[in-house]
Amino acid sequence: MTFKDMSPNDFSNCEIHNSCFYQKAKIGDKIPKDIFPDGVENLIFVRCNLDNVLLPKGATMIDSTNKLIQQQIDGLNWIVDKTLKPIELLDKPIPVEPKETTSIKCPDCGVTHSFEKETGLISAEVKPALIEKEL
Repeated sequence: MTFKDMSPNDFSNCEIHNSCFYQKAKIGDKIPKDIFPDGVENLIFVRCNLDNVLLPKGATMIDSTNKLIQQQIDGLNWIVDKTLKPIELLDKPIPVEPKETTSIKCPDCGVTHSFEKETGLISAEVKPALIEKEL
């Protein structure tokens, strides 16, 4: 979304709170994106997401973010530097601790049922032997 068609007076001498102006960017896109009208003055952003946005000259940010983020060829979003070189993965994987399980194989159907000892959750994995039996 862009506000370039609006009057600079719509934004000048304003304070904008809790708003998201984030601009999605794939590899090859030019960032930051210029979305505000030329000539905006004294604009203050408070707790706003301004990632990939070119701030109007003299704009002030309070508790806001203005990172450059670009989706790379790996399909993941990376924080990039001014030359668009990836420097940090944005959505870092959350480490998951393995759960202790008990497995029981059904002698009739060949399906192995796994039970998480802590939660009691059940999962089933079909073994190739079962597929061959049905054929």
